[in-house]
Amino acid sequence: MKKLSKTLIAGTFAAMLFSSATLFAQVKIGTNPTTIEATSNLEVEASTPNRQVKVDKTTGQLTIKDGTEGTGKVLISDANGGAAWTLLTSAFRMTSITDQGITSGTGVYYLVTFTAAPLDQDAGCTTGASSRYTVKQAGTYTVLGSINFYTFANTGASLRIFKNGSFLKNVGITAKSMEANAIEISLVDSAVVGDYYELKANNNTGGMIIQSADLNGTRIK
Repeated sequence: MKKLSKTLIAGTFAAMLFSSATLFAQVKIGTNPTTIEATSNLEVEASTPNRQVKVDKTTGQLTIKDGTEGTGKVLISDANGGAAWTLLTSAFRMTSITDQGITSGTGVYYLVTFTAAPLDQDAGCTTGASSRYTVKQAGTYTVLGSINFYTFANTGASLRIFKNGSFLKNVGITAKSMEANAIEISLVDSAVVGDYYELKANNNTGGMIIQSADLNGTRIK
């Protein structure tokens, strides 16, 4: 009986061992652990739908879906090791071709407003009365602004890029009354999430009409 028991035990163990290759070839961890995609060997899912990490059983391709994924994006880490998908670089552009009146005042700068955002890859553009670009991904940015305008007097006029309410750079010209004038300004700056950029204009006397304006930039790293 002892020999029989040992034989049965050995046979049972062997059956369990060899059948485990079939039973556990696919591993699923998640809110619905009994259901796994047919093409996956390993799948870990969150309680939020369509959030998962999985390994394709044929190609070995790793898929990470957390809601930030997208074509051409790369996986990055925050300071705590939390991973997310982001564009390697990104760009934005805001424009306006609507006349905007700017009153005069030495040292007084008025916000240039924009009516459209034809390019906004990081979803940071705000148009209208509070026009600005808000940084959504920390990095190094190029920021460029321009205005086309005329004034009602020969006067000094200038354009500034502001960051978080403080100006970073100023470009000024002597504008000719009732003539087409233009100012362009650009800079490279390091920014963190939540920083914001604004374009502001000034003229000393007589007032000015901004006929078109542009604020654009690129996150280069």
